[in-house]
Order: sequence, then structure tokens, then C-alpha cells
Amino acid sequence: MARKSSPAEPVIASADRIEDAVAAIRAAAHEHLLSMVIRTGQIVVDIVFNGDLGACQAEGARSTSLRLLSERLADEGIDLSPPGLHRAAGVYALDQRLGISALKQITATHCYAVLPLPAPEQERLLKLADEEGWTTRQLEAAARAAEAPRADRRGRPPLPRFERSVNQLARLLADPDEAFGDLDDAHLEKLNAERVGDLDGTAARMIAQLTALREKLQARLAAEAGSSGG
Repeated sequence: MARKSSPAEPVIASADRIEDAVAAIRAAAHEHLLSMVIRTGQIVVDIVFNGDLGACQAEGARSTSLRLLSERLADEGIDLSPPGLHRAAGVYALDQRLGISALKQITATHCYAVLPLPAPEQERLLKLADEEGWTTRQLEAAARAAEAPRADRRGRPPLPRFERSVNQLARLLADPDEAFGDLDDAHLEKLNAERVGDLDGTAARMIAQLTALREKLQARLAAEAGSSGG
């Protein structure tokens, strides 16, 4: 069982712990997606943070240890960003508290949708989603509705539309099987030329919009780096 604390100093995992975590995550990569995410989160907490869930939660996705682990995983051809590793730890915490791995209708993306919410709301919405067979989009909508009153009470300004769109895309693409699981010759051959053309046009517009967004973001980062360097 993971323990919780609020450390004053950041946890920086040793090189040996990072290597142990890489080996364990590589071994977990063959499991079913939700099981893999839970196992990855457990590895992050148990190995990288020495069982201290509180330290992992407190440091967040900007943790130096998560960055080091992500970089080593990339060397092994495993694409897991620091935010992705942190989300996995959050899903592991959900499983420890709610036993989500036993819920038949719940996927990893369902879990991602409720991570920003307080524990009681997480439990309420995940149980509803399991009982009613909600899709990820339905759960995301319910999570946004639950989050809105909290945001109003805090006086937090709403996210820009482009940032909300990027976050929604990231949640959708976090589960490749759910997003593109039927992308194969058998299914493509069933589409007529008009539908294929429509899909191709939509994909092209999405790529163009994302490319334009990335150019603006990179320009912003370059400006920030320039001002910092000066």
C-alpha cells in the first residue's frame, strides 16, 4: 500500500531506481491498457518515489524524477511523458482507493477524466459511468459539469478554447485503441470513396490547425527563452 506524505524537499530518484523502473515498465507494456496504466503508476510510486504517494502527488508532473524516468524510457523507445507518468500514478491511486480494475466498463481514459476532481466526485462519477456504461466523452462532460461550480467558487478564469481543445484531444488520444482501434484494411475497405475523402479532408484540416498551434507555441517558448537569456 502506498503511503502518503507532504515532503518539504523534492524526491530525486537515484540512477538505480530509474533503471529498475524502466525495466518494470517495459515488462508491464504487454498488459491490457488499464492494467498497464495502473501497473505503471504503481511502479512510479513504489520505485521512483519509494512508496510515497504523497510525494508523487505533491511534486506533480514537473517532478525531476519523472523527467529523468521519461528520458530513460524514451531511450528504450517507450513514449511516456512526465505528465503521462503522473497521470498513471493518479490512476493507481484511484485503484488503491476504489478498486477501479474490477469495474467492467471503466477504461484508462475514463480515469483520466476524473483525476482533477475531489475524491468523492471521482468515486461518484466512476460508479455512475460503470453502471450506466458511459463513454469517455459522456464522463468527461459530467466531470466538466462537476468541475465548473468549483472553478466559479475559486474565481479561476476559464481556460482558453484552444487549451481546452488540446486537453480533450490528449485525453482522447491517450487510449490509442479507443481512438484508432479500427484503423485497418478490413474497415477501410468498407468505406466508399466519398467517405474516405471526407475523412482525409478532416484529418488534413486537423493537422493544419495543430501545426499552426504548435508554431505559435514554439514561438512563445523561443520568446521566453530569449527574455530569460537576456
